[in-house]
Amino acid sequence: MRGIYGLLNPFTWSAFATQDTAHAIVFKGNEAYLQAKQFSMLIGLVLSLILLVVALSPIANYYYLVFNHIPENLFSMTPLPTLLISLLPFSVATKSFYRGIITSKGKTKLLLISEVFEVVALTLTFFILISLVETPAINLAIISLVISSYVNLCFLWLWERRDQRR
Repeated sequence: MRGIYGLLNPFTWSAFATQDTAHAIVFKGNEAYLQAKQFSMLIGLVLSLILLVVALSPIANYYYLVFNHIPENLFSMTPLPTLLISLLPFSVATKSFYRGIITSKGKTKLLLISEVFEVVALTLTFFILISLVETPAINLAIISLVISSYVNLCFLWLWERRDQRR
């Protein structure tokens, strides 16, 4: 698990930068807002694609076997989680943008609610999958993490849609 998160970290750190962009443009008008949102989504998409290329290439093998010294028996469990984590930079970049907008508008309770949704989705998904699917727990944990991240993203997207109508 440590090796998988280690591979993910540089991509999510880069994605978090979109929160600062959101803070900078929140009150500069609708056009700046849309451009920053598109930029955040583009950054997330590019980071996800780069991570997907890494996951599908021999770079992942080198990273796990040589750099992290993961034993062969554990290495055989890394392909699916590595592919799945490539979905996370997009959600992290987009969620960071929304978080920047929300905090700039002073609606921090909304962030708490979205995080609660994410934790509940993570927990429910994991426990539902563990009773239905026979796969290593690492796969279930990563699947749950990805699903909960996108549940949070959907919540924030719905908030944005509702907020724009006002």
